Amino acid sequence: MSLLRRFLSTSLGWLIAGLLLLCRALLIAWATLAIYYSNLPWTPLRQGLAAPYPLVVGTRQLAKEDLCQRAPSSGREDRGEGYE
Repeated sequence: MSLLRRFLSTSLGWLIAGLLLLCRALLIAWATLAIYYSNLPWTPLRQGLAAPYPLVVGTRQLAKEDLCQRAPSSGREDRGEGYE
């Protein structure tokens, strides 16, 4: 029973992670298209703002997740100690 429970919880975790990734991708695509089809006066300006937007937002999200997953090596960093 433990093996089945572990398999189901792992599968459910991957499913939830996949759905969250899909939601993020759809939100970034929606925001990119909102910039592209906005009524800014010049077409090159719209394209120039819309093209790098997914890259900037996506790399920011990846960096944020990377920082959140790192665990401190000791508790001293949290208290502001240990940087001599």
